[in-house]
Amino acid sequence: MIGLFRSQHPLTVVLLFFYGLALRSAAFVDPQPLLRTAGDGYLYALLADGITQTFSSSPVFFPLIGYAVVFLQALMLNRQMEKDKLLPRTGFLPAMAYLLVTALMPEWWRISAALLSATLLIRVWGDMNRVFNARRPGDIIFNAGVLMGLSALIYFPSILFALFIFMAPAIMGTPRFRDWISALMGLLMPFYFFISWVYLTSRWGRVDLTPGMQLSWPYANIQSLVWVSLAMLVFPFLWGVGTLNQQIPRMLIRNRKIWTLLYVYLVLGIFISFWGGGTGFGSLFLAFIPIAAFHSVVYEHAGRPWMARLLHFMTIFAIIGWNYLVLNK
Repeated sequence: MIGLFRSQHPLTVVLLFFYGLALRSAAFVDPQPLLRTAGDGYLYALLADGITQTFSSSPVFFPLIGYAVVFLQALMLNRQMEKDKLLPRTGFLPAMAYLLVTALMPEWWRISAALLSATLLIRVWGDMNRVFNARRPGDIIFNAGVLMGLSALIYFPSILFALFIFMAPAIMGTPRFRDWISALMGLLMPFYFFISWVYLTSRWGRVDLTPGMQLSWPYANIQSLVWVSLAMLVFPFLWGVGTLNQQIPRMLIRNRKIWTLLYVYLVLGIFISFWGGGTGFGSLFLAFIPIAAFHSVVYEHAGRPWMARLLHFMTIFAIIGWNYLVLNK
């Protein structure tokens, strides 16, 4: 199965689509409504209300839309890693790893603000990768700031990812004060238009501009299968870190800096999960891009092919367990 996703054949995308669909097949048998938390932004609330009203009579569209977003993110991650040459061979292993990671818990099969916000953050990460030796980094950083502002309006705790934009110029090259000003202006621009709209439409008392910003422990009543899923997140990630450390001496300086950005991305994504205002693992979605990237390193560089295949099937068995529980609850 892993060998099939090493190919760049156009039909591999079709296979990848149905592969991800099969991983969360129980979601279409027992469709769940959109996930809502205290950290949801106003734009997500509007979008969630619109989707719920439109497809209330056909709830199967809820997981379909959610999967479409996840599949798009998988292709975006795959394209970015291919563009930056983070793996020695082209293929769809990063996309495969992302579909596996996001299928490890039923909570991640549902549409959520964190899911939609993650789509924009992939683009932010891609923009920051371009800062290295860019002629006009200020323009790139400004655009990333705008996307970051939009992300915060969808899922407000993701505003903490502003630290990523301010740290990236220092990691990727020599930081300049005007680059940080560009980042701040880009970040504030969506809020400027949003606040102007709120004021002009007399919605000031009905809109919470800072929802869900409180530190809490959202992980209560953890089931045994949850621990298995978390192990299938953490163990391959640590394996990927160890494998990557062996590859780093042979990497270009730019690629080393990009992997450093992914470490920062991961730390911020995990930290935000404690600020999401929810009671589960939904907000952990923001950490899946770097986690899937390190998983793909394992599938690409595993010293013995059977070890990568074993890891792949262990992950699939954990997902099958969740599908079984959902169908027999």
